[in-house]
Amino acid sequence: MPTAETALAGRDTPVTVPARHEVLTTSMTEWPDTAEVLYVAMGCFWGAERIFWKIPGVITTAAGYAGGFTRNPSYEQTCTGNTGHTEAVLVVY
Repeated sequence: MPTAETALAGRDTPVTVPARHEVLTTSMTEWPDTAEVLYVAMGCFWGAERIFWKIPGVITTAAGYAGGFTRNPSYEQTCTGNTGHTEAVLVVY
């Protein structure tokens, strides 16, 4: 596990969040006031995110990273295991 001192250097450019979910076509930035937010880390985020698409009441989801030391890590950087991040899924329901 990398430390803050040994983690890969980050990027100045943050990950861009699209206005709408590519599959669900739901808003990625505006949710009802009554919405709840859950973050889960279940290994590969692509498979985990897909599970939540099928659950009634889920408004939107997003794959991303949690924890870590590298600023704005890329997918390739995270896959090295040297950023300290874990793959995670945001679930809005």
